[in-house]
Amino acid sequence: MCRLLLVDDNVQLLSFYSLVLEQAGHDVRIAETCRRARVLLDEIDPEIVIMDLRVPEMEDGLGLIRTLKAHARPPGSPPVKIVVTSGWTEHLAGTPESHSVDCILPKPVRMDVLLESISRLAPAGAGR
Repeated sequence: MCRLLLVDDNVQLLSFYSLVLEQAGHDVRIAETCRRARVLLDEIDPEIVIMDLRVPEMEDGLGLIRTLKAHARPPGSPPVKIVVTSGWTEHLAGTPESHSVDCILPKPVRMDVLLESISRLAPAGAGR
């Protein structure tokens, strides 16, 4: 399975996503702030980051997208994949960061859709 980093300022949502994704076999870490996400990025080198666009402000989310795309992964590893979940996905359109996002899921996100998106984005042999 995958190393996932979940970033959202909604603690209840983080707990729910984390529980479901761990039960699906993923290695999940959570961050309530972009600052914490940046620390975890270096500690766990996630394969996929699932993030709210507004954490708590849109500019924070856009800055995190830029950080994620600049993140140096081990040689031969694919770049980190970014899934944005938001009730304001239209605010991402037209920004330079929109081209760095691999998947956009409007909130509320159905878990089957999220799991399918992770499966589609996961690198071959992820987490092995």
